[in-house]
Amino acid sequence: MFDKGFIRDVVYRWPGAGLIYLHLVVAIIWIPLTAQVGWRFHSWVQDEAPTWVQGMPALTVEDGAVYTSISRDRMPYSWTPGGRTEPVLVLDTTGRTTSLEGRDEPLLITRDALITRDGPVSLDAVPFFYVDPELSLMTLDSAALWFPVMYYLCAFLVSVTWRCLQCMAYGLIAWGMVGFDSQIVSFGAGMRVAAMAITGVLYLDMVVSLLPFDVPGWGFVCFLLAMGYLYWAVKVAKEGPPPDVAAWRRGGTPEEAPAPS
Repeated sequence: MFDKGFIRDVVYRWPGAGLIYLHLVVAIIWIPLTAQVGWRFHSWVQDEAPTWVQGMPALTVEDGAVYTSISRDRMPYSWTPGGRTEPVLVLDTTGRTTSLEGRDEPLLITRDALITRDGPVSLDAVPFFYVDPELSLMTLDSAALWFPVMYYLCAFLVSVTWRCLQCMAYGLIAWGMVGFDSQIVSFGAGMRVAAMAITGVLYLDMVVSLLPFDVPGWGFVCFLLAMGYLYWAVKVAKEGPPPDVAAWRRGGTPEEAPAPS
């Protein structure tokens, strides 16, 4: 990455390859990041989820009506997941509780509605739904298998879109460094150089993301590193193209180019 010949190759011989290269780099860096997130989710499912669902009421919604295993004399039933100190749900199908006013729970399930702080949501459109602690754990076990795949795909698509936009912005900066002179560095070449400039930053950012602590001002440090590399690469490109490219620009053939000293 810090070889002058390599930079000249990127600027003058890599048309169309910059975005492919960037996609490959982003695909690589998200493998260990996804593995870390997937392992954390798997550990939570195995170690904490069984405690979390303790006391969870079994619910059945059929044709918009709610049925539950909680007896009517225990309603309103307030559910606090294991490991938490604040309740998350109150259940009352008797009609005695119709709002969250004066209550700590953010959710209320009545006979025919789900009520949040923003208002009620009718359950009329739900033909059938069932959930209980055992089914919840089975669903989480299945999710632990598929979660890394879905997480990787979503993270890759979002990240590569952002990095492409970043390369466009940095490419514009590189182009501006030569006075928008396409004979020295075109906008496309600037984008390719920008892809090189953020490559090292992406790998460093991956390592920092895997650490158990945050680095203060890391985003600004990444920007400075990328700009430093971009400035150096543009400076190298301004020294001129490789001999064969220079000969081609003069209308000659690569064989006529003098050997590099």
